[in-house]
Amino acid sequence: MKNNLKPKICYASGDIFGGGAFMIFSLLFMNFLVLVEGLPVVATTIIIFIGRLWDAITDPIMGRISDRTRSRFGRRRIYFLIGIIPVYLSFVMLFYSFGIQNITAKIVYYTLSYMFFGTVFSIVMVPYNAILSDMTSDYNERTDYTTFRMIFSGGAALVCAVVPSIIIKSLGHEENGPQQVPGYLIMGLIFGAIFGLCWLVTFWGTKEKEELPPPEKITIATWLSVFSNVAYRNLLGIFISFQIAVDLVLALFIFYIDIVVLQYQNYELIVGTLLVCSMLLMVVQGAIARKKGKAFPLYIGIPVWILSTFVFIWLDVSTPLIVLCILAALIAVGSSAGNLSTWSMLTLVYDIDEMRTRKRLEIPEKARITVEKWIPGGRAE
Repeated sequence: MKNNLKPKICYASGDIFGGGAFMIFSLLFMNFLVLVEGLPVVATTIIIFIGRLWDAITDPIMGRISDRTRSRFGRRRIYFLIGIIPVYLSFVMLFYSFGIQNITAKIVYYTLSYMFFGTVFSIVMVPYNAILSDMTSDYNERTDYTTFRMIFSGGAALVCAVVPSIIIKSLGHEENGPQQVPGYLIMGLIFGAIFGLCWLVTFWGTKEKEELPPPEKITIATWLSVFSNVAYRNLLGIFISFQIAVDLVLALFIFYIDIVVLQYQNYELIVGTLLVCSMLLMVVQGAIARKKGKAFPLYIGIPVWILSTFVFIWLDVSTPLIVLCILAALIAVGSSAGNLSTWSMLTLVYDIDEMRTRKRLEIPEKARITVEKWIPGGRAE
């Protein structure tokens, strides 16, 4: 099993949706609503805010449903199968309003569309985040699975940072506006199909424990009991701090490229450097984690990342392109270390909680609000 790439590749395929869909969302959704569909900026902000709030509701509910599910396909994998069509439909609906012309009707439609997308994201991603602890109990093998997952996620983000805009401009129009509607629709159809089929691959290549105890009644006290787990509290602090930081730094970096240093024409090259380096460094960070422990990459990546952010102070329109690319690579050192360490340590919390309580309840996943969705790393316009 340790030398078998198939389950690792199939497992990692699920995060093509996680990494790719939110890259497209972050870069294009607000632009689409404001510049193509003609919605007011305030209304667009409200749509996104409501969607974030909805995420906080659907994640724990889906975690509870997944824990209690018993089926011939398991309690997690069944939702990969169920989610294929909804993933496709929800992504297309984000970028097409089916001929609605009234602005108020559009606001209602896109609010519901984004809530639908968030619900579908929870349906597949919450079981996906929990299934790894069922697939293997080996410490190093879990690191390998997470490394593959982060590489696939980074690769998807790289593709989705460049290809969608090419499709939109080629099949729609070069300039932002209503004339780009056909391009956005075709982009949504293509990537919606890709994201949906990824879950078929993940369903086909993953496995779960075959014998599960009967589902137990979970009380509010049981949910809150996870906070007595010191390892959970520590990971929660690290996870929240890192995810907020990575989104803020990404948003700030993209803002500087577009608005401050006026390097819009080199946007793909600079962001591509960041994403390619993140993907390549994930392999290096994975090897370090296997030898030194899951937390060790943080000791290397985060100091480099912090120091690189101070360079923002001296950036201006005269900053050479090579400096921006080097800065992107340094940011990638920190982002790859943080992503690998935080996600690979997550399954250990389940194990520690099981040793404490003698029950296998993935409550930490349900109690965690996915804060990476709360700070949009979108490109400033």
